[in-house]
Amino acid sequence: MSRNIRMAPRTVEIVYTDHARERMDQRRITPAMVSAAVTSPDRSHLEDDGDTKFIKTINGRKLHVVANYQTDEGKWLIISTFVRGENDALPLWRRLFNAIARFFFRK
Repeated sequence: MSRNIRMAPRTVEIVYTDHARERMDQRRITPAMVSAAVTSPDRSHLEDDGDTKFIKTINGRKLHVVANYQTDEGKWLIISTFVRGENDALPLWRRLFNAIARFFFRK
């Protein structure tokens, strides 16, 4: 008689730099997306500076996560995140400024 053994999902501890959190907010990237990229990337590679880049496609968006493993703490430090092919969203003040400028300076 065989039994299915259910394995617990692989978990890792993740901490973020302030820069990474700012970029996540700008780019509509959630902590769950970052965790998915780190724990089960489509591919990853070691960069020349020792950081690791994780790449994972989530909902059609190609997410890149740059991280460094902190061996003394046993945690991944997320340095930056971005989505290939997407521009950063402009802040609200900049969008308003652009709209006002277009209104007054249109030809």
